[in-house]
Formats: sequence, C-alpha cells, structure tokens
Amino acid sequence: MGLDGAKIIDSDLANDIYNDFMSLYDEGYKIEEIKSKIKEYKVELTDDLELEIYLTVFAQALWEIGENVDELKEQIEDLQKSDKAFAIWNKVDKNLAGERRKVVSRFLNKISVKRKSPRPRKKYRKVKNVIFATGDLLSLECKGKKIIVLTAGSFQNGNSFVYKFAFCNEVFDETPKEKDINRLEFFGRKIPSSLDECGFVLGLEEIFVEHSDLVKIKDEFAKFAHVELDKEKYGDGSFSYSSSTEEIIKDYDRISSNSNELRYNISLREIS
Repeated sequence: MGLDGAKIIDSDLANDIYNDFMSLYDEGYKIEEIKSKIKEYKVELTDDLELEIYLTVFAQALWEIGENVDELKEQIEDLQKSDKAFAIWNKVDKNLAGERRKVVSRFLNKISVKRKSPRPRKKYRKVKNVIFATGDLLSLECKGKKIIVLTAGSFQNGNSFVYKFAFCNEVFDETPKEKDINRLEFFGRKIPSSLDECGFVLGLEEIFVEHSDLVKIKDEFAKFAHVELDKEKYGDGSFSYSSSTEEIIKDYDRISSNSNELRYNISLREIS
C-alpha cells in the first residue's frame, strides 16, 4: 500500500475507500447499503495501520454527508489508545508517525460535531445498456486459442462505468463444456491479512475496462456461460486499465507470465 502522507485521505487504500463510498452515494444507494459495501474492505486489511486508515476514511465520508459517526469515532479512539497503529506508522517513518497522530487527534475533534452543510449527492449519467454482468464467462480469440475471461464485477466511477475482468490460467482450443466450468481457475493471489481467521483473503488479478471502450470491442468477446459469484469471498488482488483488445491481450500475457510468492489460482468453486 502506498502512503503519500499523514492526512486522512493520503494513501492508495484511503482513496479507494473514499472514492467507492462517494461513487455509491452519488449513484443513489441507501446509506445502509453503502455501509455494507464499504465494510467489505475490512476483511482485506493486513494490519492495524490499514485498520486505522479504513476507520478514519469511513468516518470522514459519513461525516461529510451528515451521518452519525459515534461508533466509528469510538473505535478510532480505542485504536489510538492502544498505540498499535502508531507503532506501525513509527516503523514506516517516525516523522510521518508524529504528524499522523496530530492529524487523527484533530480529526476526532472535527467529527465530534455534526457537519452543518452535508455534501449532497451528485448526479451522473448512468449506463443503462450494461454489456456484461458479474459472473458472465467470456471467450476471447487469440492466435487460434480461446482466452477465458471472467466478469468479476463492475462499478460506477463518476460518469464512467467500469467492468472488472479476470483471466483463466489456461487457454483452450474449444469453449469449456458446462460440466467443466466449476473447475476453471483464474489468476489471483492470497493477500496476507492478520484480521482474517485464515490469515489471508483472496484477490483476483484484474483488468478494468471502461464502458465506452468496451462498446467498441464487445463483439470480440463471446459469452458462453454465467455463474453466480459471492462477492464476500474475493476482492481485487491487483488491477490495471485496458482500452483495446490489443492492450487486453498484452495484459493477459503480462499476468500469465508473472509469478511471485503471492500467486494463487482461484477456482470458481471458491468464489461462487
């Protein structure tokens, strides 16, 4: 996780949580639905530093829209008293740790008073003709072989609608039969997490494609099946944006040739 500074929203994780929250808010989701979706981040946290970032950003977003943050405030205060997060900040950068402590202290004072002018929902153009749904299995022709692609999810990012795709770890001469679908495995990784009883969470290695780009190349994908995925069983292991078939194939080559100690092929059985 990249840390850019000590501010409440000053890291990759903080930006992801805040942007997801506000995207859901602007899309019109009910507050309880937003809370439920943001809480999914918690299972992927790796240590108490990330827990502190998660709690503070969650509280910041809720405070901005005028919601009650007393419960989160109490959790942040307890974490601050324990010094568990501070100890990790201190290992990363002692100067940053000192500044972070001041930032969190000021933040707790700020959110103790309800915001007078809550942030209103923004209105964005919604995509009505979604091309592929979460769980759709697709095939993409490449050099006489079929690359199997899983639609792992989608999300609204401002005016952009984005699809998440993951690649199967095998290529095929023919489209897999129905009886073989549950045996398919997709490139992913085990993300270490001290906050999960298994010690890790599953994350798919993904490419993101915006709707406006997918419209131009959608006919190059052939949907051959659909599976119901359980989004609580997986998250985003890594991602990069692609905008053309050529880029997608390059990303497939990059992901399939990459190997590290975290690489773990995730079967459909594990996430459905």
